[in-house]
Amino acid sequence: MFGQVDPWIFWGILALIFFILEVFVPSFWIAILGIGAIAAGFVAFLGGDTTLQVAVLSIVSIICGLFLRPVALKYIYKSGNNIPTNADALIGRKVSVIKEVTANGAGRVKIGGETWRALPENESDVFPDETVVIVKKVEGAKVIVSKPDENSSET
Repeated sequence: MFGQVDPWIFWGILALIFFILEVFVPSFWIAILGIGAIAAGFVAFLGGDTTLQVAVLSIVSIICGLFLRPVALKYIYKSGNNIPTNADALIGRKVSVIKEVTANGAGRVKIGGETWRALPENESDVFPDETVVIVKKVEGAKVIVSKPDENSSET
């Protein structure tokens, strides 16, 4: 079946190829096949026949798919979606009012080096100049602000 290459070397090369492919397609499915190929290579090294090697590849891959993949996805392949970026990163920040914020929409706040149009979260709230408010949400080119929480310390 393998020509001049020892079967365990074939399985090792195949496992290496699977792990390299996993870098380009990070889903952990291909790496599972790599783990199965390592197990099949171990069986080949111990002298198991080809049918047993393929069976071990299949069984180990299925077991890893059922039990190892969920753990790997949880701890290894964090997507980074937990870190807010762009306008979402503004939510929760304390900012200074530079033009009175009222429900009529003429208010302005300074966020970093930029000024943003601001509206109060509650229409009855009014925030005078130099008041510190907290950004509750971003809607297009404006922010919705409210009074800061007492235990909020983000700036």
